[in-house]
Amino acid sequence: MASNEALSSEEGRPLTATQLDFLERIIDWLAQNGTIDPGILWEAPFDRVHPQGISGIFDEERIKSIVSTLQSFEPRIDEAG
Repeated sequence: MASNEALSSEEGRPLTATQLDFLERIIDWLAQNGTIDPGILWEAPFDRVHPQGISGIFDEERIKSIVSTLQSFEPRIDEAG
């Protein structure tokens, strides 16, 4: 699945159990809700993995990559029609 690849590799290094748990929560959220507002990654239920949410688990560059991937899943409004 493309989302798993986009979310789960970090510069060729294996992810930690905490990072994997966090990413699994994102995937579960998407499966249940169909979309996700990236802002929630700093709030409940994602702050249960780490009190600072995604910021306590990944570095800034990785956070930008994850948010960008999530935004690519958002429906687009066709401005031409």
